[in-house]
Amino acid sequence: MGYQEVFGVLPEASAKAPGRVNLLGEHTDYQEGYVLPTPLPYVTQVEAGRAEGKVEAYSENLKELRARPLQSGPQGDFLDYLLGVVWALREAGHPVPGARFYVKSQVPMGAGLSSSAALEVAALKALRALYRLPLSDLEVALLAQKAEVAYVGVRCGLMDQMAASLGEVGKALFLDTKTLAYENLPLPREAAWWSWTWGSSGAWPRPGTTKGAGRRRKRPGASGWPRSARSRTFAWWKACPPPWTSGPGTS
Repeated sequence: MGYQEVFGVLPEASAKAPGRVNLLGEHTDYQEGYVLPTPLPYVTQVEAGRAEGKVEAYSENLKELRARPLQSGPQGDFLDYLLGVVWALREAGHPVPGARFYVKSQVPMGAGLSSSAALEVAALKALRALYRLPLSDLEVALLAQKAEVAYVGVRCGLMDQMAASLGEVGKALFLDTKTLAYENLPLPREAAWWSWTWGSSGAWPRPGTTKGAGRRRKRPGASGWPRSARSRTFAWWKACPPPWTSGPGTS
């Protein structure tokens, strides 16, 4: 089955985005810290077409077709993320009238591999192409995070969306979440293989299970992690830089 079989017309745009694993900086992206994720060679692909006043989507993985008006609030299903990115675009002044989506994904849900960020970024890039929106990949990541935080209601940092939008498979995305400066650093072949194996190993829950929901990286409350994580992470990086780089500010 595909977009045409579900909606009766051909898709007008298509985009994809990867899942990720994190090599450095867990829980520091919402504390203005440094993070080092690397994208996985497993992607979510979104095909898109125009619609008026609603968001309609079919998930190939879930075998579900859902549709809701643009004014709808979140209801706890996969359509929330797609309504969320359309909402974020409209909030940013982009007059997106609606959309139809066909979604298929290799990124397992609930496994800590950022399936939601991959879906958001892929959908935003498909909408960017569909409606010819003047958005950079950085702006796509920021809108994706806004959709997840302000619409879906997940208090997350920016690392996952940045990795999905700006990362390159086989490289590590070094990101300063305070300044949003970033650089894709080459990974040695062994490190890339290790990260891909880690992302697909039995250490993670199987697709379709909920046994990994607790791994979601959520922003803690006021009594949570101290804001000194940024300085601690930078100190760790300078003291123990990965073997493929001298580390930021140490060359």
